Amino acid sequence: MDYIQRNNYVTQLAILFVLFGTGLVVVQFIFLALASVFHISAASLLSGSPEVARVTQSVGAFFSLGLPALVFGWVIQPKQPTQYLRFTTRISAKQMLLAMLIILSAIVVGGSLAKLTQALPLPVKWTASFKKLEDNYNNDIMLIANLKTTKDFVISLLLLALLPAVMEEMLFRGCLQQVLTGMTRRPWVGILLTGILFSAVHLSFYGFLPRLFLGMVLGYLFYLSDNIWLNIWAHFFNNALALTSVYRLSQAGKLTPEKINDSMNDTFPLYLGVMGLLATVTLLMFFKKESSRLAAPYHSQQQPSNRTNQ
Repeated sequence: MDYIQRNNYVTQLAILFVLFGTGLVVVQFIFLALASVFHISAASLLSGSPEVARVTQSVGAFFSLGLPALVFGWVIQPKQPTQYLRFTTRISAKQMLLAMLIILSAIVVGGSLAKLTQALPLPVKWTASFKKLEDNYNNDIMLIANLKTTKDFVISLLLLALLPAVMEEMLFRGCLQQVLTGMTRRPWVGILLTGILFSAVHLSFYGFLPRLFLGMVLGYLFYLSDNIWLNIWAHFFNNALALTSVYRLSQAGKLTPEKINDSMNDTFPLYLGVMGLLATVTLLMFFKKESSRLAAPYHSQQQPSNRTNQ
């Protein structure tokens, strides 16, 4: 029986990767079709006007992340795919507050990890390659985050902060983490592997460790709460903080790749990182206690749980 269950998770993982890969192909076809209709190059969709680039990013996120997650949920649990993804109404204001505080402390840890990464002795060629990746990313951000008005900022909060949070959490925590946790039978291993993949897809060497830690924190929020809405809230809060920082630069006329890099990759001394780690662990303990309290009345209803069904 154990072999059958593990083999089933391997099959699920294969299905998820196929859906993700198919989503990426579909996105490319959509971009090519739009480019053909408007008689422009596909690259122009991402490097044209800020408005077009934001919409293009959103379309890409939906078809490459959100739609595959929904289809996967339907494949695994046809009658209630959103239940599989853990879209539940069991949530409290205390959980939301704790999630925000956890993200803030995780950002401090991430800043120390970024400082540690920058101090690594690397070959000159590697450093140049990694820096080029960062420059390309910052240039993309500079285009889509050129926010001139409050309206631009609000729209960007929806398209660049909320939508990616929803799509990424559905795929990585709602799908991938559940599969990897079931496959390994070790929640921390599933959370770690998901965090590694979550960070890797962002294609940033200097941001790898900070995003890995953030991904693991989000993983534990999902594991402890069994509620993806809290993950979306925490992820959105993190994105909104970064976007607000960029918006302030834009309003001050200081929007440059260097300033974006400095604002989105704050570094902190290692001792602050240790304090941030202690704060994160402590807050997660309070979060676990609140989540258990909130879930207690529902135990008798025998609802599926990402902890018990794996």
